[in-house]
Amino acid sequence: MKNHYLLLLFALLLISEKSQSQQKRLTLSTHFGMNKDGDRSDEANISSKAIVGTPRLSYRINKVWALGVMYQYSRHKYDENYTSPNRTPLESGITNSTTHNIDYNELKRSQKTNQQDVGVFIQSYLYDNGRLAAFLEWSGAKGWSKTTLYLPQHLNDAIPTQVETKYDSFSSGLHAGVRYTFYKGLGAEFRLNGLAEYVKTSNNDGNAKEFQFLNNIWQNSSIGIAYQF
Repeated sequence: MKNHYLLLLFALLLISEKSQSQQKRLTLSTHFGMNKDGDRSDEANISSKAIVGTPRLSYRINKVWALGVMYQYSRHKYDENYTSPNRTPLESGITNSTTHNIDYNELKRSQKTNQQDVGVFIQSYLYDNGRLAAFLEWSGAKGWSKTTLYLPQHLNDAIPTQVETKYDSFSSGLHAGVRYTFYKGLGAEFRLNGLAEYVKTSNNDGNAKEFQFLNNIWQNSSIGIAYQF
């Protein structure tokens, strides 16, 4: 993991040094997103919360192409709270070694995932008049995540109440963006992230691969600020 951070630092220094000898063409942008979802019924209350922060630094090679590096941190929390006293343990798929009388008001489960991604990207500008710009972007990133599952202690005496799982991932995707500069290089940027995306995750249990196309476009969109210098 340290090698990837050193590679990112080297790319930042290279971009900075090259920009000093030519016309300034650096763009620093930061996107921050939050998502909250949930479902409530007579038997369960389920909630999901996520935050994502993504700074990017790019260097404009010419009128059409730009190269850049990015870092992303995301945190996701998922909670389940069962409130129905009517279902039996067999109906719920839940067993207990000591008793079958489970208080569903106390039956809670939560899961937290923290992930970091470091990557590079290339942008192709479709339009740029100095104030308004539109571009397509292709990115590749290496990621590391840790998922912690918190279980009720009275579910099963043999099951730990806290389980941690670590994953490595690689992702590559196609994105689109529009940037509007309104004051001395400062502007706003809107992105459609993950128009097409390939993700591979791996841990000690094996690998998993997934490809998505035009999935949850608006949910994956983001708005951020950008500064050109």
